[in-house]
Amino acid sequence: EWHAWDHLVQDFDSTKDNYGNVGASPGRLDINFTGNSGNNAGGADWLHGNSVAYNAELDQILLSFHNTSEIYIIDHNTTTAEAASDRGDFLYRWGNPQSYRAGEATDQKLFLQHDAHWIPASSPGAGNILIFNNGNRRPGGNASSVDEITPPLSADGSYTRNAPEAFGPTSFAWTFQANDFYAQNVSGAQRLLSGNTLICDGPHGELFEVTPNGEVVWRYINPVVGSDIVAQGESIPTTNQGGQRNTLFRAHRYDYHYPAFDNKPLEPQGPIENQ
Repeated sequence: EWHAWDHLVQDFDSTKDNYGNVGASPGRLDINFTGNSGNNAGGADWLHGNSVAYNAELDQILLSFHNTSEIYIIDHNTTTAEAASDRGDFLYRWGNPQSYRAGEATDQKLFLQHDAHWIPASSPGAGNILIFNNGNRRPGGNASSVDEITPPLSADGSYTRNAPEAFGPTSFAWTFQANDFYAQNVSGAQRLLSGNTLICDGPHGELFEVTPNGEVVWRYINPVVGSDIVAQGESIPTTNQGGQRNTLFRAHRYDYHYPAFDNKPLEPQGPIENQ
């Protein structure tokens, strides 16, 4: 087990055990930093963790905390007791360096993100981290993007940083953004074997695939609304209509060689919409 509560720091009350130098403690969470989480700031849903990924090769875990607009990597090779100690502090963090006094608001890269994960070894960009950046309260206006970063990983599994500067990188390895692309919550992305990226615009129930150059080559609108499937030709509510819409949380594509498909008929069976 690992608990964020075991890895706090604050410079407000010197009588508390977690009192310390926030800027000199990048492996810990400043409990007084509320980020840009809006109405959740300082509330019970302080962090709102929304994704977790495991890298077996590194034996590390990647966490996404929505309300601090940061991703974090911790060591999986610990006992529960060790995880509650300094060994459980963050190995790496990225997205909002003002949270550990290593930058300003203008340095923020993530804005209430979702679905942070390592790109698997089988896909282009392997070892990089792919993030659905929801873009809530992004300077210049709300706008989503899918961002790929190359973390500053050393051969021994540690992450380099030139303190007091923030953890790198300062730029994206790849990014996708479009003028009409904004998903305020949920959503995700997946790097495919082809090098294309499958994107899930969750609030609008839309899936689309883009090339490395950002060209949209496939698009699909989820026809499931609530517990019903609309009929072919009917309008699909992509915004709240009577409390129902075609929202998706996330999507994952399984290629034809996925082991569960072995010896299974894969011929198309027709549309899933009601006729």
